[in-house]
Amino acid sequence: MRVVEVSCNICGSNERTILIKTPFDLVRCERCGLVYVTPRPAEEELAGLYSFDRYHIAQRDEKRQRKDLRKFERRMRIIMSYRPDRGRILDVGCSTGLFLRKAEEYGWRAYGIDISEDAARYARENYGLNVIGGKIETSDFKPGFFDVITFFDSLEHMADPLRALRRARELLKEGGLIVITTPDISGLLPMATYLILAKRFGIWHHPSPPAHLYEFSKVTVRKLLKKAGFKTIYISSEQIPMGYSVGKLETALITIIKACLSGEPASHVERPGDRSLPNSVSASGPTNISRKAARLAVRGGSYAIVALAHLISHILGRGDSMLVMARKTGLEGT
Repeated sequence: MRVVEVSCNICGSNERTILIKTPFDLVRCERCGLVYVTPRPAEEELAGLYSFDRYHIAQRDEKRQRKDLRKFERRMRIIMSYRPDRGRILDVGCSTGLFLRKAEEYGWRAYGIDISEDAARYARENYGLNVIGGKIETSDFKPGFFDVITFFDSLEHMADPLRALRRARELLKEGGLIVITTPDISGLLPMATYLILAKRFGIWHHPSPPAHLYEFSKVTVRKLLKKAGFKTIYISSEQIPMGYSVGKLETALITIIKACLSGEPASHVERPGDRSLPNSVSASGPTNISRKAARLAVRGGSYAIVALAHLISHILGRGDSMLVMARKTGLEGT
């Protein structure tokens, strides 16, 4: 795999601090605070991370579809509160087009683009949606064609978010809106787990490099939008689905347990991927505790921690995800 070093996407600085070492380091820019992955797989390597079978097939699960449609219903209501006049909307990273179906229900002329050609074809053939494969940066839409462009959990996956947002600005009408959802690294749960797990053991449950190339905060996403020529007009705290956060925390805790028992650094221990405790846990732990009971204890503890964090973060407005809306303005420095 070919890997590349990259500079900060907001300010261009190469001054950075390593937050956590993985196969690909997660770093923080010393100048503007952006958290990103470098070195990372080269851009041509990244497409393989989002193959249809690996990444988009879950969109066809009926239970997940119902949950996502409720989520998209709420997002459409927010969009309509700022843009009641229906027009053209583009969803960047649309997968199989579930949000586009909801947008059409609201009377919008919906378009989608996704890096996966297979996902785009599935959306066209099964739902009759106007979806193309590719990247917004190289798309041939006409300037000023769209009223709203959305990036739902896609911006953090892109090699060059600033370039993508500047291209989105070109495609928006004057006063057009951009809507982003992305994990919030400054949320209560990621911050707490960083202080407790990452600094002590080198394991952090929240970021997922290299799939997530960037980990934004409310501060850095505002800076990025300003640089791209947008004014942030709305920002709210959301929560990453509990099951995902629990699974990540559970994996981190199991890795730490295995490291403590083996005497190796947690960063050198292979992470469990089969949803079962490593053999060393049952062999070295108390004889009256089975592997299954130990696993359930870790899982139960993870649920309790995440549930408490979600409750407190809801009260404080410090969720581990965010929804951001911004309006097209002049480019910074012009």
